[in-house]
Amino acid sequence: MTKYRVWTAIALLTAVLAWAGCSGEGGTTQPVNDILDVQDTQAREVAEEVKEDLPDFDAIDIPRLDAFEYIPQPGEFGYECTTNTDCDSGFCVPTPDGAKCSRECVEDCPDGWLCVAGGTGPDIVYICVPRFLTLCNPCRTNDDCSPEEFESTTLDLCLASDDGSGKFCGADCSMDPEVCPEGYLCDDIQTPG
Repeated sequence: MTKYRVWTAIALLTAVLAWAGCSGEGGTTQPVNDILDVQDTQAREVAEEVKEDLPDFDAIDIPRLDAFEYIPQPGEFGYECTTNTDCDSGFCVPTPDGAKCSRECVEDCPDGWLCVAGGTGPDIVYICVPRFLTLCNPCRTNDDCSPEEFESTTLDLCLASDDGSGKFCGADCSMDPEVCPEGYLCDDIQTPG
């Protein structure tokens, strides 16, 4: 019977301690709200320390991208290339910014590009090339203003400068006077013949 009394006493003591601990009266437990307040205060202090260590983002010059500026992947249209095999389309064309991969076209090329016959082989293939590839390049004849590898339908001409400093390639803007790059204007000229 003694074992029974010991177990009863232990059970009763455990129940009393559990009730006293949970009652919040005179116990050593801290209210939950106090714990949360301490944690919030500590979190605010850490956040302020981190904020002080961060650089002033207003002073950093972060380049702004246009609403959508696509960066071409290797082999895609506009990606830098050295040979035709570097391009998915098989066409690496010269541009004012170095050689870039091009693409086949019917009439649809991005702004600043023109659909012309090009390529090598027995079949005519139309590809996109930069519209103003030779603009302002020094020249001797009109042929200098049309790249050999492309059959252009534009009338880009070798023109003498007004100040007598030489001859430079102009660009045909007769189909769309608004197509001129910034800093240029479309004007009528007299050609011999």
